[in-house]
Amino acid sequence: MNRIIGIFDHESSNTYSVEKALEKIEVKYFISNKLKNLDNCYKIIIPGIGSMSNFLNKNPIIEMKNFFKNYLDRGGFIYGICLGMQLFFEKSYETKVNPVNTLGLFSGSIVPFNKSILDKMNVGHKNFIFSLEENNIIKDLFYGIDESEKFFFLHKYYCDNNDTSLKGINIVFEKKKIPVLIYKNNILGTQFHPELSKEAGLKFLFNFSRV
Repeated sequence: MNRIIGIFDHESSNTYSVEKALEKIEVKYFISNKLKNLDNCYKIIIPGIGSMSNFLNKNPIIEMKNFFKNYLDRGGFIYGICLGMQLFFEKSYETKVNPVNTLGLFSGSIVPFNKSILDKMNVGHKNFIFSLEENNIIKDLFYGIDESEKFFFLHKYYCDNNDTSLKGINIVFEKKKIPVLIYKNNILGTQFHPELSKEAGLKFLFNFSRV
C-alpha cells in the first residue's frame, strides 16, 4: 500500500470539506466514488453527512463488506465520520418501515434521539473529556489537543453500541450514552466532524494520518 489516504466520495458525503482539511495539513489524498480504486491507499476515510438509506441504495452492502474485509485483512485502516461511523454497526433504524442492514463490523444499531428533527438533534461545537492513557491510540489521536477545544457535531441518530470490546469516548445527550469516538482493529469512527472543527479538527486529522 502507498502512503496516500483515500477518500470514499459517496454521493451524499461531505467530501469537499475533508479534501480541503487534508490540503491544509499537507496530507496526500486520493478521491474516488469507487472503493476498488482506493484499494492501494493505506487508510480510507468514509466522510459523513447524508442519509443511510440513500447511501446504501447507491452502495450495495455485500460489495462493501467484501471489500472492507479484504482491505482490513491486508492491513488497511478505515475511518468513518458521522454517517461513516454509523455504517460500521449492524442495523440502522433511520428508515420509517424496517431497519436496514449495515456492515456489522461492531455489535449495535443506529437509532434516533427522538421523532422530532428540530428539537432533538445534537448540533454545534462541543467539547468532551478524552483519555490520554499510555499506549492508547486515543492518546495519539488527540496529541497536542487541549480538552477545552471543541469539535463539531451534526446528527439526529446515534450509535446504540453493544460491543464491549470497543475502545472509545462517550458523552451523555438527552439522557442517553452516545459514542463520539470508537476504535477497534484498525477501524476508527467519530460522530464529530474533524473537517468542520477548526484547528482542533485539523490537529486530529494530522494525528490520524500518523497513527
